[in-house]
Amino acid sequence: MQKTLSCAIVGAGSIGGLIDSPSSANIASHAHAFLKHPNCTLVAICEPNSANQSAFIGRWGEMGVYHSLDSLLQYETIDLLAIASPTQFHANALEEALHVKSLQAILCEKPLVATAKELAHIAPLL
Repeated sequence: MQKTLSCAIVGAGSIGGLIDSPSSANIASHAHAFLKHPNCTLVAICEPNSANQSAFIGRWGEMGVYHSLDSLLQYETIDLLAIASPTQFHANALEEALHVKSLQAILCEKPLVATAKELAHIAPLL
């Protein structure tokens, strides 16, 4: 039997989970993909915007809600992290997540980073 992966999303806006719903015919968001995958359980989101938090929870159900990635990673043990925040936040989220031993995978929306300087910094860590 395969282990169920504990999943979290950074950025609970459109692509994180507000572009579709559990009843949508097509899977368009990370939340929907995790819901549909038999080996994934969405356990937490990191989203600083209160309106997005409420809309996300209303659509996808109760889970851990955090205002910062640092808090999420401190209080949740997750196997898979999807970074779906605005591009300018990707590099910091990636750098922080790469230090978490429990993570088996990190999915990051494109573009990976916003600048060549960010890429030069993050590339050796990848």
